[in-house]
Amino acid sequence: ETWLREHSAEGSARTMRGVQMHRPSLYDLEAEFRACDVPLLVMVGDEDDHCLQPALYLKRVVPRCGLAVFPKAGHTLNLEEPE
Repeated sequence: ETWLREHSAEGSARTMRGVQMHRPSLYDLEAEFRACDVPLLVMVGDEDDHCLQPALYLKRVVPRCGLAVFPKAGHTLNLEEPE
């Protein structure tokens, strides 16, 4: 994706250290997910290797969760399958 290359290496590193490093893991939030009583639709591309397992995990633990897996799609699902 060419638009990803527009971000500076320093900005990306700061985002990783300042935001993502401090977020809890999805797996640490299981009790909260199990208590969630709103409909949730998780959408993932079948070629998004790093997000498939977390998507399946959410489907298992969130009571009202649906899961849509899009074939031949990756991490930028909203751009690859805008419809």
